[in-house]
Amino acid sequence: MPWHHAILTAPCAALLLLGCTQDASDQPSPPTPGERVAFVGIQADLGSLNQHFARSALDAIVSEPLSLFLFSSHFEGGRLVYSSGLAQRWSLSQDGRELELQLRPDSTWHDGQPVRAQDVAFTFGLLADPQVGSRLVGGASQIEPGGVSVIDEHSLRLRYTQPMRLDQVQSQLGGVVILPEHLLAGTPAEELRGHGFNRAPVLNGCWQLDAWEPGTQIGLTARPWGEGPGACAPRIDRVVFRIIPEYATRLLELREGRLDIVADIRVQDLATLPPEQAELTFHRRGPRSLVYVGWNQQARAGDEPHPLLGDPRVRRALAQAVDIDAIMRDLFYDPATGETYAEPAVGAINPALAGMSGKGITPIGHDPASARTTLAAMGWRDSDGDGVLDRDGVAFRFELLTQASAASRAQAGVYVQADLAKIGVAVDITTVERATWMDRAQRGEFDALLGGWSASLYVDPTPIWHSGPDAQWNWIGYANPEVDALIERGMTAGTPEVAVSTWQAMQATVYQDQPYLFLYWADEIVAVSRRLEGVSVGIEAPWYGLEGWHLAQDGGS
Repeated sequence: MPWHHAILTAPCAALLLLGCTQDASDQPSPPTPGERVAFVGIQADLGSLNQHFARSALDAIVSEPLSLFLFSSHFEGGRLVYSSGLAQRWSLSQDGRELELQLRPDSTWHDGQPVRAQDVAFTFGLLADPQVGSRLVGGASQIEPGGVSVIDEHSLRLRYTQPMRLDQVQSQLGGVVILPEHLLAGTPAEELRGHGFNRAPVLNGCWQLDAWEPGTQIGLTARPWGEGPGACAPRIDRVVFRIIPEYATRLLELREGRLDIVADIRVQDLATLPPEQAELTFHRRGPRSLVYVGWNQQARAGDEPHPLLGDPRVRRALAQAVDIDAIMRDLFYDPATGETYAEPAVGAINPALAGMSGKGITPIGHDPASARTTLAAMGWRDSDGDGVLDRDGVAFRFELLTQASAASRAQAGVYVQADLAKIGVAVDITTVERATWMDRAQRGEFDALLGGWSASLYVDPTPIWHSGPDAQWNWIGYANPEVDALIERGMTAGTPEVAVSTWQAMQATVYQDQPYLFLYWADEIVAVSRRLEGVSVGIEAPWYGLEGWHLAQDGGS
C-alpha cells in the first residue's frame, strides 16, 4: 500500500513502516456530529511532513504541530526566548563546552513508544552525516564528532568544539525535529530523503497525521498526552489543511465560511472582506517574508559566469532600474489606514531581529538613467532598433521563473518586467507550479527566479550565502570568500555584540555584490474566522499553537 494512501493511526504506525496492509483511505474522514474541526486554506501541496527534508516554509509550518521540539520558543523584544519542550531541564558547563539535557519522561511517539535519549543521539548522528542532507544540519554544526553521549534513558550530554553561549545552543537545537530510532535505525542514510516516513511520519507532538490526500487536503488529529506543565491537551479534535492553489478560490471559500484561516491576504482585498459581513478578524504578522529576484551567477551549462547576469555591475544596474517604492505602494498601500504593509529590503536577515536591520547600508536608489549609462559603458546597445539591448549579437533577454500559487509575488514580477523593459532589458516570465519551480531552482535551471524567504528568527546565513556544501538553499551559485569568513565568524561569536556587528558586515558585503535584487519585506495579513478562537498569529508563523484553538460555541472552555 503506497504511503500516501494511508490513514496513520497509532496502532498501525509502526506496522506501516514494515508494510502494514490494513484497509485505509487517503481521505480525511468527514466531521462527525459534535466533532470540533478547523479548516485552513493553503496555497500548495507539501513536499514532506518531515522537517529534516522540508522544501519550503509551508512544509515546515504545517508539519510543526507533529513534533515536540527540544525547546519551545516565542518571539519577544526582538529575539527568540526559549523555554522547556522535550528538554525539561538543562545546564551548560562553566567553560561553555558541555550541555546536559534532561528529557520529559512522559513524551511518547505516535505509536505509543517512549521517547528516549537514544532517539536524540540517533537524530544528531543523522545530522552529522552529509549523506542524509538534513536541512537542520546547523543544529549539530558545533558539536564535536562523537560528542553526543547518552547518560540514561532520559538524559544526555552534548560536547561542543568551542565555548558556547546558552542562547546559541538553544537557538541551534530549538528547531531540530527528533526522529524515532526504533523505526528508522538501519535505513541507509542516502535513502532517508525518499523514505515513506516523510509522508506519514511517526513523531512526538500534540498532533498526528490523520490522512494526506495529495493535492487536496492534509488532516491532523489531536493527540492528548502527559500531565502537568507542558502536557498536550488540544481543545479541538482535528485540523484540516485544504490545498487550494488559486488565490481567488481561497478567498471565495473564506467568504463563504468554508475556511477558518487564510494567510497572505492581499491588501487590495481587505475592502472586499468587511469583518461585519464576513465574520473575520485580520492579523498582521510583521516583516517575515522577504521577496526577491535571484540572479543565477552561473551559466546553465557549466561553471562559467552567467553571460548576462554574472557581472555585479550588471546586477546593480538592474537594481537601479526597478522602482521598489512604486511596487510597494501599488501592492501594499492601504488607503483606509494610510499604511504600507511592506518595507524595502537590503538583506536576508529579518529586520525584526534586534540590531539586525542592516542599518548603515545605503539602498540602491531608483535611477534608470544611471542603469542605462552603466550598461552602455559595458557595450550593451540597441543596435537593431527593436527596443532590446544587444552586444556581440546577443540580446539582453532572460527568463524570470515564478510560481503560480504565489499571487502577490507574481504581481511583483510584472512590475520588474515593465521597469527593466524601460532600459532595454527583455524579461520573459515563465509561471510554473510550486513543485516545478523548486525542482528547477535546485538544479540551477533558470536565469532569474522570483522567490520569497520566510526568513528564520535565528540567524544562520550558511544555507543561503555560504559557498560550502552546507549551503543547500544557495541555488544561485553565489560565492564570496569574504562572506564565507564572516558567516563562520558570526556563527562562533563569543558575544552577542560581536555576532551583531559581524552580521551587519556580512549583509553589507552581500548587498554590494547584488546576488539578489532585494525587493521588500512583506507584512503578511492573516484572516481568521470568528468561529475559531485562540489562534495565535505572529512573526513566528501565520498560525501556531494549535492546541490552544477552540470553537466560539465552546465558550472558551
